[in-house]
Amino acid sequence: MAKQKKQTKKNKKSKKSKISYTGFFVFPSEPADRKKIIEKAIELVNSAEKEFNFKLTDWTKMEKYSSRIISNILESISKSEILIADISGLNPNVLFEVGYAFGMGKKIILFSQGFSKVERENDMADLEIISGLNIDTYENEKQLANKILAIIPEITKREAEICMYGYNPKTDKCIPNRGFFLKGVTNHQIGIEALNTFKRLYPNCTVDDWKEDVSQTIMFYIREVKSASGIAALFVDKSWDDSRKINARFSFVCGMAIGMKREVLMIGLPGFKSPFDYKEILVSAKTEEGVSQAIIDRFKFCSEKPTIGQLSPNLLQNEEKNINENLISEKEATKNTSRDKNNITIEDKEIILIDVNIGNSIAENEEKELSDYFIKTGQYHQALKVKQALIVGSKGSGKTATFYQIRDTLKEDNAKNLICEIKPSDYKMERFLGSLKLLAQGSGLVGHVLENIWKMIVYCSLLDTISKEIESRPLYYEQSSEEKKLMEFVSIHEELVRSPFEQKFEKAYNWLHEVSLNADKFSEKIHIEFLSSAKSVLSPILNKRNKIVILLDNLDKAWEANSNLILQAQLIFNLLGIHRRLRIDFEIEDISVLIFLRRNIYEYIFTNVARERDKLNVETIELTWDDKDVLLLVLYERFKIASEYWGKEVDDVWNTFFKWDNDEIQLKDWLYNVVLPRPRDLIRLIQKAIEIAISHRHPEIWKEDLEMALISYSGFALDQIITEYKAEEPWIINFLNSFIGDYYIYSYANLRKKIIRSSKETLNNEQINRRIATLVSTNFMGVKLNDSSEIFAINLQEGRKLESIINDPTLNRKAYYIIHPVFHKHLNIRGDKSKNKMINWMKRLLSSS
Repeated sequence: MAKQKKQTKKNKKSKKSKISYTGFFVFPSEPADRKKIIEKAIELVNSAEKEFNFKLTDWTKMEKYSSRIISNILESISKSEILIADISGLNPNVLFEVGYAFGMGKKIILFSQGFSKVERENDMADLEIISGLNIDTYENEKQLANKILAIIPEITKREAEICMYGYNPKTDKCIPNRGFFLKGVTNHQIGIEALNTFKRLYPNCTVDDWKEDVSQTIMFYIREVKSASGIAALFVDKSWDDSRKINARFSFVCGMAIGMKREVLMIGLPGFKSPFDYKEILVSAKTEEGVSQAIIDRFKFCSEKPTIGQLSPNLLQNEEKNINENLISEKEATKNTSRDKNNITIEDKEIILIDVNIGNSIAENEEKELSDYFIKTGQYHQALKVKQALIVGSKGSGKTATFYQIRDTLKEDNAKNLICEIKPSDYKMERFLGSLKLLAQGSGLVGHVLENIWKMIVYCSLLDTISKEIESRPLYYEQSSEEKKLMEFVSIHEELVRSPFEQKFEKAYNWLHEVSLNADKFSEKIHIEFLSSAKSVLSPILNKRNKIVILLDNLDKAWEANSNLILQAQLIFNLLGIHRRLRIDFEIEDISVLIFLRRNIYEYIFTNVARERDKLNVETIELTWDDKDVLLLVLYERFKIASEYWGKEVDDVWNTFFKWDNDEIQLKDWLYNVVLPRPRDLIRLIQKAIEIAISHRHPEIWKEDLEMALISYSGFALDQIITEYKAEEPWIINFLNSFIGDYYIYSYANLRKKIIRSSKETLNNEQINRRIATLVSTNFMGVKLNDSSEIFAINLQEGRKLESIINDPTLNRKAYYIIHPVFHKHLNIRGDKSKNKMINWMKRLLSSS
């Protein structure tokens, strides 16, 4: 009896000494069979004999139709140490809750069952930002329960997932007046108004624009959310491209932002049906005025100081306590110049790697930092000297970075230089283009109308720039009589002068209809209403300036498949005459006009609108990066600046931050060969490699990190082509993905067959060759003649040379078309072109067919 009592006492003592944990499981309510599996697994976990106490609950025990269901769920998450989630199907509710737990610093266990391996892979492709987190699978309730029980002891010992990426709520505070706008792909007028209103509240604003970059990493979102005091996101209905991917990612990021105690506004554009869980924190935007007011109401105080989102009172009381208790092993990464700069330890490198910021792949999001690591190429120096030029480049080639650097250099060069920038953030012009179409069908004087509209836009920009300069002077600075006249004119015409880009076209639209689409009467009206008076107040001031430079960028923002591309091309083409008109109007010689244009739009204009490009009095400067050392310098300078921030002088960036153990090829050669030669591509690859290295707890970027990052980059590069060319070549969206699993080399005959089979319409030879030329101009394919090396269209000159081969009936039949190695990983391209045996076998196969 005494022995039994002793044993009972021992058991009680053992039970008391067990460590206790709590977990919360989130999962979709559909399909019902999966929900049933999870509920049974939860029962098995709670009833199992364990060496630790672990209580697992879920949302099904809550009142389903409670008006505060989201607050109750978030409160339950905040009280738990561990969040478990099934993210199958990318349910927005679940991803929002996972993001919230991630932002709060909870330990996270993720599962994705899906109906098949393909479905799981599609889920991961659409939510790649969480690919660094461990995501497991299961087949039944017993397997799911066993996996949960097996991982609990391990997960409780490691730091929270968000800490792995260097986030620390004790030191990482948001910046007043800094905002983060999640835009996605939408160009809806309500979305444009939302962005413009948000930017007025947050002049220091980062925009997640998927037309520029669809593949931002999780480190990008963590950095932007933690520094922003206000975050707004646009959610779209199923009719939009990539709607599933947009809503999934933004649900996660918004949840993370609320978990990090940031003020968040989720905006549903027309047609979007809000998930039940976060109906109470999402605004359905029906009008431009409504969305503008909603943003002002939410952020009018946040833009001045950081605030906490309004959730349940209990949640707010416990939030700070839970974060402090659950965030463990944070690295206090602070600037420390007292360390030995020539002795970087493994620990130091790990700290630097976690917090190293090699910049943003989109220049608009790093405008202030660009000057620290901008590479002044020969093309940049050439652009500084010319009077009129088209500065052309693919997405990510550095057009906007060059725009900013030229602007800043010329401003610093001479205080009397007037630098006027026209750079719309977003605009739509369907109504105006519709009027142009009617005008073209009538009088045909479209060019005459467009020339006057561009004069109006440039005059407005000159007036706006000069008036703001005058307004920024100290009060004791007396205005000249000419300046007073200009300020008075701006005051009278302020609605036009300071209106956004698209509203100027709306004004032109109204004037056109007031004169019944008569081009001559329109010209007379625009001169009487604005141009003549504007010229008279501008002339005396402009003539006192040392140099006048007009910079134009972002003219592709309305370049969409459902818009009239021919008229847009004509609109841009007519801008080329503005330099001559300004010199005549103001009798000024030292005036420059630099127009920054995407390469595909440039090619479209000179294919469809202005075929004789050589006769135009305008220089073309193409931004190319075919020099390996110059391109890698982009990366080198960014790493160097990042390490200097932490008090480290790093002379050998490559050996400090990379661990490369491949004797067959040098690291720098490998980096140059695996990306398309553009700064954005190289930065994207390394950003992903850093993220993977951190998730693997590597103190440097290892070879395996780079190889894993290459898989992600390969998909990014393909997305860039689709984003850039889908407006004028909509067939390309599905066609590129049809190469999955193919060999890397095609004969002309076989490529023709593939194009014909994939097309829903009958194509003639010219149309087929045009599609082949597009595949080559995008750099998706290169051309190989006989035994020569394959040639890729790395610049306009090479592109024209390859196009002539494609259109030559004799040469094109001798040519082979090679899929660029960059895309091999994403498309699972077969065949190793480095092996002569494979090449010879493919040649025989293709020639026989």
